[in-house]
Amino acid sequence: MAYKHSNGLVFGNWDRFHDGHKAALQKAFELCETVLVVYTKALYHVQQSQETWGIEDIDFRRSVVESHIDGVICAGGRVSYAVYDNLSDFLADVTSHDFDAVIVSDKDCGNCWARTYPGKVQDLISAGKSEPILESVDVVYMADGQALSSSKLRKREKLGMPLGI
Repeated sequence: MAYKHSNGLVFGNWDRFHDGHKAALQKAFELCETVLVVYTKALYHVQQSQETWGIEDIDFRRSVVESHIDGVICAGGRVSYAVYDNLSDFLADVTSHDFDAVIVSDKDCGNCWARTYPGKVQDLISAGKSEPILESVDVVYMADGQALSSSKLRKREKLGMPLGI
């Protein structure tokens, strides 16, 4: 099978594994010969707000994601994993990874890799790598029309609301 990209990157905290996560992983394995799945232990918005209610343990998040990749996507030896304490640590180490595509959701694509992480594209180029191509995944919506996200699911759980997925 011919793939559009050699090495893809998909990253996140993978809390409350949901259909949006599944869509990103599916797209990554459809487009890329190999995929690096990056986990961050800390959640970005939680770092900002210091709210820690209901965050799933990193080992649990990893087991759910990796079970999905092994059992549903059947990626075989096409996947590797990396775990970082937080997004900043991953970005500081970004040039140590080889990837030519970054899989992002449409809601993130408006920010785009270069604008969201200023200087990282230049770091990659300075390290002799090319600028990665952004591949977007359609946003998955909840029953109320809001974009599905882990933080929204966590908030609804905390308030005892229906999840709406």
